[in-house]
Amino acid sequence: MPIPATKSQIEHIKGLQRKLGIKGGIKNINSLEASKLIGDLVSALNTEHHMDPKINEPRLGLAMTECFRLWKKNGWDIYKKHRKAFITDTVDAYWLFSEIAEKLEADVK
Repeated sequence: MPIPATKSQIEHIKGLQRKLGIKGGIKNINSLEASKLIGDLVSALNTEHHMDPKINEPRLGLAMTECFRLWKKNGWDIYKKHRKAFITDTVDAYWLFSEIAEKLEADVK
């Protein structure tokens, strides 16, 4: 029997759909289907941002470090109360850093 999608998977899917401008709900899906859908949405988001779909791990590490430093400095609970907001901020910081790098690469050419 398939395992239902977790609440965090559903929330992640909804967030990605919002960023892509996709409207509509998510019907009952299992965890495996949710994982595949998340992968498809991330790929679509990468394509929309005209970026290589491969995640730049050092850049992601930098985004996580900077967001973590800022959030902890302000005393915000990233583990429970503000977990989803922290994740969203970190992903947004990653895309910002990627956009800056992409602009620099284009300017150098």
